[in-house]
Amino acid sequence: MNIYSTNEWDPLKKVIVGVADYCRIPEMDKSLRCINYADKENVSEVKSGLYPDQVIEESNEDLDIFVNFLKGEGVEVVRPNRSSKVEYYNYCPRDTVFVYEEKLLATPMSLRARSREYRHMLPHVAGIEVSPQYKKDDLYDESCISSTLF
Repeated sequence: MNIYSTNEWDPLKKVIVGVADYCRIPEMDKSLRCINYADKENVSEVKSGLYPDQVIEESNEDLDIFVNFLKGEGVEVVRPNRSSKVEYYNYCPRDTVFVYEEKLLATPMSLRARSREYRHMLPHVAGIEVSPQYKKDDLYDESCISSTLF
C-alpha cells in the first residue's frame, strides 16, 4: 500500500506551513530589482529591513490559527526554523522546496535573498537534494524594468 499521495484528491497527511519571524525586505540587488520592482522606474524609495512587528505578529497569529485547524483535522504540520538568519522570509516555504514521497528537493528561487531558504527546513528532513544556484547577473533581464510609471 502506498502511503504517499499521488493525486490531488487524497486526504492531506502532512504539510509545510511557513512562519513570519524576521521577515524583511532585503537590500536591493539585481535579482530583487528585476523580479520584484521591475514596474518601478525609481527604487530609491524602497526601504530594506524588517517588516513592522505588528505585521509579523499578526501574520504569525493567522498562521498559528491555520496550523491549529490543520492539526485538528489530523494533519501533521512541519514548519521552518524560526531563525534571525532569514534573508527575506520563511512565509512561503513551499516556494523553495519540492516534496515527492520521502524526497525533499531544494528548488532555489531566482531571487538571491530567497535562494537559501530551504536550509531552514533541513532539521525536519532526513536528506535533501540541492539543485544549482545561479548567481550570474546575466540571468536577469533589465530590459523588463519600466521606463514609465503606470
